[in-house]
Amino acid sequence: RKIEEINAEEERRAERNKRIAIISSAIICLIVLVVYICNQVNNSKEYKAAVALMEEGKYKEAQYAFTELGGYKDSEARILDCRYNDAVVLMDAENIVEAYEALIALSGYKDSVEKANSIYNQYKIEKIKIAKVGDCVLFGSYEQDNNIGNGKEEIEWLVLEVEDSRVLVISKYALDWKQYNTESVDVTWESCTLRKWLNSYFFDSAFTDNEKAMIPTVRVVTARNPACSTNPGNATQDKVFLLSIEEANRYFTSADERQCKSADDAYAGMSDDNSDINCWWWLRSPGVQQDFAALVDRDGCICTGDYDSDDYTTTTNLIIMSIIDSFSVGDENYVRPALWIDLSE
Repeated sequence: RKIEEINAEEERRAERNKRIAIISSAIICLIVLVVYICNQVNNSKEYKAAVALMEEGKYKEAQYAFTELGGYKDSEARILDCRYNDAVVLMDAENIVEAYEALIALSGYKDSVEKANSIYNQYKIEKIKIAKVGDCVLFGSYEQDNNIGNGKEEIEWLVLEVEDSRVLVISKYALDWKQYNTESVDVTWESCTLRKWLNSYFFDSAFTDNEKAMIPTVRVVTARNPACSTNPGNATQDKVFLLSIEEANRYFTSADERQCKSADDAYAGMSDDNSDINCWWWLRSPGVQQDFAALVDRDGCICTGDYDSDDYTTTTNLIIMSIIDSFSVGDENYVRPALWIDLSE
């Protein structure tokens, strides 16, 4: 009897626990249902509020509201609509930089690519207007990847100086490989053929008429080489020029900053930190003799002809002194054009 009583009690307890579990499950389901219904009601209210913000043209606030909905209904699509409409508003308000970057970030949504392309030239100019020293800007185009079939590539420029409404820039990469002068004779910057090439062929081929109108003619003075007494020649009036020794020292505070590679290497994907592919590039200052011109070497050191300076190690001295005869004006080296861009109009 005792065992039967114990078994009966266990059956009653199991039945009671079963009923409790069923009731508890029902209560939990009811709670979940109530919470879900409340969330749906709340989401519906928030969704309607977000739609109202969108219809009022408050696209940024609407975008945030739709984002908070976490995918409710078509909120993801609404977010894209808000971003697109906000970009169009920025474009209409002539906030060109923000508008262009917002359109590009849409990755082809609706006609965002076409709209971005329509303001691209304005965008480049506006970026130059807000550029700071050390920034990289786009201006003009020139064949740089040795593939004529794909057209000219946009020129990247480093901003060296910002002065009132104009900026001084130098090409980020060396754009061409030219002689300082087509003959190894005594020349100055004023008389060299490289100056003529920069202000004729390069100027005409690299810039549109609108861009040419933004490049002022400036007085270019070439001081004496600090290591030599070579005649620097007269001041010139140029649109495009090369940096002088003094400017290369002033605008680049270290040899590392002066290091440069050619555009064709850049487009080939060469590594920026591989010094073996850095190039020599011309300066406009005279060299050790009247038929020599100063330049910057692969390490970014300025070759003035004074190879006893602290800029060079003993090993570098020996290397440079052994090859210095190859750097007369009649030999070819890379060219980094410099110019001013006038943004006053």
